[in-house]
Amino acid sequence: AAPLGGNYPVNVRRRHPLCAADARRHSAVRLQLSLQVVRGSDCQPVASERVDVWQADSQGVYCPSCATSERTDGAGELAVDSVQPAGSNGRPMVVHVRVHNSTSPGCSPLTTQLYFMGDPLRAPGRDKCGAACRADDPRLSMLCVHWGGLQLLKCRATLVLGEASEEMWRRV
Repeated sequence: AAPLGGNYPVNVRRRHPLCAADARRHSAVRLQLSLQVVRGSDCQPVASERVDVWQADSQGVYCPSCATSERTDGAGELAVDSVQPAGSNGRPMVVHVRVHNSTSPGCSPLTTQLYFMGDPLRAPGRDKCGAACRADDPRLSMLCVHWGGLQLLKCRATLVLGEASEEMWRRV
């Protein structure tokens, strides 16, 4: 699993949208992130699961306003509105996710990082985090499309839970 790291927000609370002050100060690209949590054993959606999402703002700064804790709906989905994060301290653009996995007995929590395709810092050896963060792993890519010009980026990812959920990431 990806480490929680020094930027993991303590006492995360529900916040919508993320990085709202940053979006007002800068002409940041809006990000609409859709996540779905499913069990690896049967691919069924996991409802009412707590998911923490955090990221840097459009200037690459981690701050409390860029973190939220949400629960999935009946279809195992949740939506987060934010800004496209900038890379931070030699790291690629990334959205961090922690699925607490309190509703699926036998499954361990999942902590991972979701990357943007095409970011040059994802190339092998470029991420200052090193090989442990697996920035070049294509399974950690979000499917993203620009919508309405270049000012809105819509991204989607499915998070698969299992006994060894760290090894069960997949891109949708």
